[in-house]
Amino acid sequence: MNGAPFSMSGMKAHLGLSHYRYLSMLGDNRFKEVLEMATRAIEAGIEDGYLTGTYNGNAANFALKNHFGWKDKQPELDPDTLKDVNKETMKKLMSKEDLQIMKEMYYKLKPKRLD
Repeated sequence: MNGAPFSMSGMKAHLGLSHYRYLSMLGDNRFKEVLEMATRAIEAGIEDGYLTGTYNGNAANFALKNHFGWKDKQPELDPDTLKDVNKETMKKLMSKEDLQIMKEMYYKLKPKRLD
């Protein structure tokens, strides 16, 4: 690769594979393991470059998300139960004591206006 950064497209070009041929070979047990190992090596290289500042953070982030399935960390909560958390929902989910504590904390932490 002549000192060039590792990339999925670079690996495919080096091996003379189209994207579709690469995907086809991933489905073939004769090639799957070695292609997955090469893919993991590229992923590790991009991650290392990102962490050390060798690679542009936005470019590395794009590559990791689009080629390796990385995602921004999501809360581990059921989205159906959190669609609309309003006062009525809070009253159903929390005791009066808990609501009072939250209210007190809110007013203590609420920033003061600078009028």
